[in-house]
Amino acid sequence: MKRNITSLLTWLDRFYWFWLLLAAPFLLFPTPRRTPVLFVVPTLSLLRWIVTRLSPAPQHTSPPSPSHPRIQLPSLHQIPAPLPLTPLNISILLIAIMVLVSEWATYDLALSLPKISGMVLGFGIFFAVVRASGRPRGWWLSLLVFLGMGVGVAGLGLLGTRWTTSKFSLILNPITAHFPPLISGLQGAETGFHPNEIAGALTWV
Repeated sequence: MKRNITSLLTWLDRFYWFWLLLAAPFLLFPTPRRTPVLFVVPTLSLLRWIVTRLSPAPQHTSPPSPSHPRIQLPSLHQIPAPLPLTPLNISILLIAIMVLVSEWATYDLALSLPKISGMVLGFGIFFAVVRASGRPRGWWLSLLVFLGMGVGVAGLGLLGTRWTTSKFSLILNPITAHFPPLISGLQGAETGFHPNEIAGALTWV
């Protein structure tokens, strides 16, 4: 019975990217009714921790010595962790705490929900990439997906940016007035994307 449960949980954990992709549209365009989808990301981390606990850990032993018996040495890799260990974990923890503080301090949760769900989705994608990039194939796939998303953001920016701006208005506005946003009505960007938002996203790429 325990073996069957372990196999099922391992199978579910193996497709963590698939579950995250299923939840992504609901996290990108959240509504108060869809707030339970926020629990998908912590559930995936909990599932990973359970699978790690149930799976047999590799044994790390010290080299044999003629005067001392073989002694098992503890290793951090033998300690189950719900999230991959990275240098950014503490920073992400502080951001997550501030997200919880913002939920308590906000005057309208529905207004803050898109930003909150976006942060939760970002946490899930970050740790999924860290987990996948532990293998060479996963590293290259993550890089290709990242570059593809950068091209997608650039394409959406060309079609949906509100080009009219106060910066260099005398020079640019007569030109950009001929390029109205073709994509509008999206949640959080009903009148189109702000140029600074597109620039900030493309800076990472």
